[in-house]
Amino acid sequence: MYYVYFIESGSICTKFETEELANELINANPDGVMDKIETPEDHETVNYIWVKNNICVAETQEEINEEKWIEIRQKRTKLLLDSDWTDLPNCPLSNEKKTEWQSYRTALRNFPSSISDLDNITWPVAPS
Repeated sequence: MYYVYFIESGSICTKFETEELANELINANPDGVMDKIETPEDHETVNYIWVKNNICVAETQEEINEEKWIEIRQKRTKLLLDSDWTDLPNCPLSNEKKTEWQSYRTALRNFPSSISDLDNITWPVAPS
């Protein structure tokens, strides 16, 4: 396996099964902005994100966790936006259903503070 990366920034842009395929991409960009490096043996379990001094550099656990938090917040925001209609004055729901939706939305707003394991998340369930 080979990573193709941007020389100036060191950012890895893609990986290929063969050196030949990596060379095809590099040759298609003749400005000399890309190069390749053989992937480390643990590339399937470690998230390498850039190349520095011809060495693949991995994300730190802190960076990985921050990305997970961003994804969690984005999903929560989408779920809240998707349920905004339940808070409108002309919402056709019964008072009982409105209360269920209010509880759900409160759980979503409080959700990030209740997460203890970023890899095993149980999301609040929307009312039926």
